[in-house]
Amino acid sequence: MQLSTFPPTGAPMPEMEEKKTLRLFMSSIPEYLTDENLDALLSLCTDFVSFRRVSDPVLEIERDFGFCEFSKPFGARRLLEFLKRHGSDLTLPGKRYIHVVMDKHSIPWLQAFETTLTPFEKAKLADQDEKVFHEMLRVVHESKVSQKERKGEEKREREAV
Repeated sequence: MQLSTFPPTGAPMPEMEEKKTLRLFMSSIPEYLTDENLDALLSLCTDFVSFRRVSDPVLEIERDFGFCEFSKPFGARRLLEFLKRHGSDLTLPGKRYIHVVMDKHSIPWLQAFETTLTPFEKAKLADQDEKVFHEMLRVVHESKVSQKERKGEEKREREAV
């Protein structure tokens, strides 16, 4: 009796369920991070596909949560690492950190990606991450400044009336 293996020896490994994107749920997004700011921030992670903030149709307001998608695990890994290292830099005093949850179909894809990295690749990624994280923090800072300017303009307009 001969045992067969799957995939057959020499055959390429099948893609993880032929998954098209990794989907992440993000909550507790600070109000200063507009959709435009989030797109800029997430685009720096690479492999970014989209971000869709949930809005309340009754109150006609944007909520503090939404969904982002990445075409490859690399971008999702970079976002998670950024939030792990710099999440407190995004949080306003007295507010919660941004919370990210990955859908159950994306977790094995990300884990499989991470296990394929050699120590050299991990070190190289860590170096690249630091450069990208610096740029991401710049976007966050500009977003905070922009929000302060908007609030100052709104206050001046109210006082003028």
